[in-house]
Amino acid sequence: MAGMRQAQSGEADRKSARMPVINRLKQVLFPLHIHIATLFIGLILAVGLVLGWFNYHKNAEVILSASEQLFDQINQEIMTHFRQVSAHTGSDIDLLVLTPMSGTM
Repeated sequence: MAGMRQAQSGEADRKSARMPVINRLKQVLFPLHIHIATLFIGLILAVGLVLGWFNYHKNAEVILSASEQLFDQINQEIMTHFRQVSAHTGSDIDLLVLTPMSGTM
């Protein structure tokens, strides 16, 4: 009798070993609250990823716009300073041209 039970259990083990993984997964049933929790976790992750991506791109646009404005402002200040310096240089050269050289070498 014991030998027969052992043979039957060995045969059942061989059958379960041959059973495809998909069929074994079908035998495992999860409660409904596990499915709902998984769905909500997935939705929260998806919304978080979308918000993060949107925030990243908007921040990049803001930083780029601010840097362009700063570049334009610095460019205007440098050009104004350059014009002031070059205007004085031109008048100084005009005065040197009109002034006779004094002193001998």
